[in-house]
Amino acid sequence: MHYCISLLINEQLQLREDQFILGGLAPDVHKYMGESKALSHFAKQGPDGNIYSDYASFFNKYLQKYYRDFWRLNGKLIDYFSLQLKELIIEPVEIDEINYRFLPELVKELYRDFELMNDAKEESLEILEFDEVLQALDKSFKTCLAELHGG
Repeated sequence: MHYCISLLINEQLQLREDQFILGGLAPDVHKYMGESKALSHFAKQGPDGNIYSDYASFFNKYLQKYYRDFWRLNGKLIDYFSLQLKELIIEPVEIDEINYRFLPELVKELYRDFELMNDAKEESLEILEFDEVLQALDKSFKTCLAELHGG
């Protein structure tokens, strides 16, 4: 079950497959440690007495590491690609999926990323691998171009 879930999720995330799968299998190591399954499976008992996996606790714990990696990646990517911050002028635009009125906040966040780019770039990544990030960026770039040029 864990193997299947890991493979399906990684088809979308495209992270380092072996490490992601091992992370997905890891919750079942409890039986070799002589520990309860509850801890490694983030199992909680609901008010009705049923046991459930507390996905929120899992994501809160591990997504924080993921987001810290993104913070660390900002400076690393700015340096690697020699990115220069461009002035961005926001004009009204109608796009179904977004409200352009919120773009100024997003642009402020981008400027902040550049201002603070040196704060965390030397820190090690916790979950992501820099080479994998570069591969994912390259794949995204090439896929977008291919779609624009008709596949």
